[in-house]
Amino acid sequence: MAQLQLSPQQLPYRELERLRQFRRDLLKIIPIGIISIPPFANFLVLLLMYFFPRQLLLRHFWTPGQQQEFLAASERRRRAAHPAVLRALARAARALPEPQPRHLLLQLCAQVCATPRPGLGFETGGTFGQVRLNIYFYIYN
Repeated sequence: MAQLQLSPQQLPYRELERLRQFRRDLLKIIPIGIISIPPFANFLVLLLMYFFPRQLLLRHFWTPGQQQEFLAASERRRRAAHPAVLRALARAARALPEPQPRHLLLQLCAQVCATPRPGLGFETGGTFGQVRLNIYFYIYN
């Protein structure tokens, strides 16, 4: 990223997710490394990893059952925030002066509200394709 002089906003969705996961993994590994420096502290670290795998182990070391359980819990937490986000997005959509982006944004809100697990396809270019919405400009100006 530094060699190509790219900012995080220019990365594709999957690469951005890898970058976020790498940072999360570092935040898990650094404290464990510091705790395990004293002699015999490795036993304490192993014991903590056994009882708190989600917080201390990287995704790579989770069992398939743990992966399903932990990712389902994360998804439930994210979904709890959806109604508030969708209400704010619908308000922002109504404030857009152009009809096409307004229609697309309201259609997206309706699709997400109607579908229990919407497949929005962010990896394949997003729902809007090449239409770029500058919602903040309309909201804050």
